Amino acid sequence: MLILANITKAAISALKEYITFMGAMTTTEAMNILNISVEQELSHSIIKQNAEILTKKNKKALPASLYILKKIKSAETVLLREIE
Repeated sequence: MLILANITKAAISALKEYITFMGAMTTTEAMNILNISVEQELSHSIIKQNAEILTKKNKKALPASLYILKKIKSAETVLLREIE
């Protein structure tokens, strides 16, 4: 039973990641969302820092900013995947 639960959890995680990238934005769009200039070199710390700043600014406006928070998270995911 535990094996089935772990397999299900892994499958759901993989499906969520696939859905995120299915409607994935371009790297340029993700950089615009996170306020990272095109000339700036991508790094894990810059991506995380900008995503965190934007998330903190928009969390106060919940639930109206839920869409924005999802876009920020998607942009962060896309850019982190890009530098891997």
